Amino acid sequence: MELNSTSTSTTSLFSLQSLASSISEFNVSNTALNVPATNLQQDENGDYIELNFPPETRGTTSISKYIIILVGLPASGKSTISKNLIDFLSNCTPKKLKCGVFNAGQFRRMDTYAKFKTMMKITDNSQDDIFNPKNAYKKDIYAKRTLTKMFESFVNDDLDIAIFDATNSTIHRRQFILKEVNDFVLNYSTPMMFNVKPIFLQVDCTLTLNIKFNMHNKTFNSDYFDKPYEHALLDFSRRFKFYSDQFEKLTNEEFIGNMYHFYNPKNCFYFKMVNGYVVNTITTEQINQVDISQIDPVIKLIYEFLIQYHNSEQDKSYRKQVDEFFQNSADEKGEYYINTLNQILNEDYFKQTVFS
Repeated sequence: MELNSTSTSTTSLFSLQSLASSISEFNVSNTALNVPATNLQQDENGDYIELNFPPETRGTTSISKYIIILVGLPASGKSTISKNLIDFLSNCTPKKLKCGVFNAGQFRRMDTYAKFKTMMKITDNSQDDIFNPKNAYKKDIYAKRTLTKMFESFVNDDLDIAIFDATNSTIHRRQFILKEVNDFVLNYSTPMMFNVKPIFLQVDCTLTLNIKFNMHNKTFNSDYFDKPYEHALLDFSRRFKFYSDQFEKLTNEEFIGNMYHFYNPKNCFYFKMVNGYVVNTITTEQINQVDISQIDPVIKLIYEFLIQYHNSEQDKSYRKQVDEFFQNSADEKGEYYINTLNQILNEDYFKQTVFS
């Protein structure tokens, strides 16, 4: 039986529980950022009605701009988490924050389509395969284009918060991003208008069923809309392995080292999630012994989103979808999907990638 990839709809989110890291010893503790919940006021229905933003972070008068830099392997839930974060940030304040996602993969797809009139040319030639580690420079080109478009949105004041959605899977790439941000702020042609605050959000997943489910849904994206299901899954599994082979997790040491090369090291933030649980939080306010209660209110909002998502309807819906998918082997189509996933994404495959 052979099926083509057709559109589907899922919510790839994982459950959350608040944990955090001790800055001095770099280990997980049971306390996180002490964000007072009273900062967000709610009406009798539980809806947010007020958030006391300082003038410099309010609406179109913003001088503070925020870049959320996602880090993580494909199919880890980065894109869906960012979408739901934007929904949260866009709707929980009376003066709505202007948010947008900048996806490096989308820039690649648009460029490929313009050249070849197809979303992606699948090739067995490593010289042509953009996902082969040997061709990392090609992905850097798309990353730079994506960042340039993001900076244009800041200049035009179209956005307050931008999410840079890519794997950003190597130390080199993350240093490259910070350098681009530095160059944008320091070399801007008019007097400095922006206080840019980078927020690293690493999303890891080690749950094989979740990864299989997410990879299954990846075969229905625009790269594979005209490809047979098994062909699409084989190609994406190869892409995943390429990323896994070169993946360098963002560590506390790397974050602290990089932030001191940033033009304003007091405005760097790092959150890490594993299987949907927050296991690491570092802010330069903590490192520089600044009162946590004085942290930027937008950062507080992001943190509150992360720690509260465990009980959200989106997370419950995702877990239900995963359970139902793997229990749905009664019909021929569901049986084909599950058998194909188990054949390609077997135990040896995960030993070579996620658990290597």
